[in-house]
Amino acid sequence: MVAIDTQRNKIVGVATTFTMKSADERSDGMLPLRIFKPIHALLNRLVRCFMKHPEYGNIPTHKIIVFQKLGVHQDYAGRGIGTMLRKSNTQLARSKGCEMVIAMATAPATHKMYPRLGFTDLYEIKYNDFEFEGQRPFEDVTACQSAKLFYKEIA
Repeated sequence: MVAIDTQRNKIVGVATTFTMKSADERSDGMLPLRIFKPIHALLNRLVRCFMKHPEYGNIPTHKIIVFQKLGVHQDYAGRGIGTMLRKSNTQLARSKGCEMVIAMATAPATHKMYPRLGFTDLYEIKYNDFEFEGQRPFEDVTACQSAKLFYKEIA
C-alpha cells in the first residue's frame, strides 16, 4: 500500500503486509542480500515466538496478516501517514476475512503508534541481546533499543 502526495505526484509512504504461512508452507525463496539477513532473522524470531504462543499459535495461518515494513518520507513524518496506512491495511485485512494482525516494530515511532491503534505488545527482543551467526549486529543501534511484536484481534 502506498501514500501519495497528489499535489507533487510523489510517493510519501509505503506499507507492506503478507499473510502468515504455516511452517510447512514456508519457503525461503530467494535469500535476502547478506546485509539484510540479520534483520530478517530478528523479525523471523519474533514471528516464531508468536506461533509458539499457546493462545495464538492455533489460529489458522491464512487468517493472520503480518504488518512487516512501514516507511514514510522524512519530509512527511509526523503527519499521520504511517497511521493512515496501517488503518487502511487493517480494514483491508478485515475485509479479506483475517482474524488477527501481528505487527513488527523496529523504530520508536512504531513502538508508540501500534498501542495507539489498539495493538497489544506481546514480545520484545533487545537489540543488544540479539545474536546472529555469533555476532551482535545491532549492538550499536542507539535510536531504538529493541524490536517488538504487537498483535490485534480484528475479527
